[in-house]
Amino acid sequence: MLFCLLLALSGRVAAQPLLTLEEAVKIALQNNYEIKLAENNTEIAGNNVSLGNAGFLPSADATFNDNNNLNNIKQTRADGTVQEQNGVRNTNIGYGVGLNWTIFNGFGMFARYEQLKELRKRGEADFQFTVLSKISDVTSTYYDLVQQQQQLRAYDTVIAISRQRVETAQVRFEIGKAARLEVLNAQVDFNTDTTNLLRQKQLYNNTQTR
Repeated sequence: MLFCLLLALSGRVAAQPLLTLEEAVKIALQNNYEIKLAENNTEIAGNNVSLGNAGFLPSADATFNDNNNLNNIKQTRADGTVQEQNGVRNTNIGYGVGLNWTIFNGFGMFARYEQLKELRKRGEADFQFTVLSKISDVTSTYYDLVQQQQQLRAYDTVIAISRQRVETAQVRFEIGKAARLEVLNAQVDFNTDTTNLLRQKQLYNNTQTR
């Protein structure tokens, strides 16, 4: 859905800011296949709204025929001589133009014209709905990513503090100021915080690709 947008957002988890919401929406709308398809359908429906398609105008049909035949000819002249020709090509070309015009068909042409206009309106409404739906999806995903990025930064801070606690506990243990249990507890907290950070990164990646 948001593949191109999420490519632009990738690699900005902690150090770099996200795109602005306006930039994210612009990228998503420019590269979304469903929007392009809806736009094309709207254009086609608009082009179909014409008096000619509704049957108000005459229609012209043109035909062209090109017939080629090979014949064997045998001719007897007045002096009694016979002349034969094999494979003589005989070409007949014909063309014609026909004009059809239904003056009145029981208001069917008027109904058809109104139908074409309704199809155009429906296409325009579908296009607007598709665009608004994508904007809503992008906005929801964008703020979700912003929130998760903030959580990642918070976890980075927690990890730094946990690492410092482990180092401090290790030093205190080595100089006899702390028991081994203090080092183990600090290490457990560090491992827990690291696991939480990895889970948050996985959630962030899943949000990018959903």
